[in-house]
Amino acid sequence: MNIYYCPHNDLDHCCCKKPKHGMIEKALKEYDIDMQSSIYCGDSQADYLLAKYFGLTFYGINYSGKENDVRKCNSLLDVCKYIG
Repeated sequence: MNIYYCPHNDLDHCCCKKPKHGMIEKALKEYDIDMQSSIYCGDSQADYLLAKYFGLTFYGINYSGKENDVRKCNSLLDVCKYIG
């Protein structure tokens, strides 16, 4: 298991700061991830955009965006209850 993060500040140009897809691309190279069965959880517009880039169902935790295709939840526990 790995933890992926962006070490760059807002002034740097990088390929990994969300909603760019570098961190997920790195994970896809390192692991056999079934993107058809994957979901994405987050709380920001950047998280939503990253999920949409990969065609993932987005679970917005305390997310205030107005998009119609967000499954809104209050916590990760709620996400777990939602996906069963």
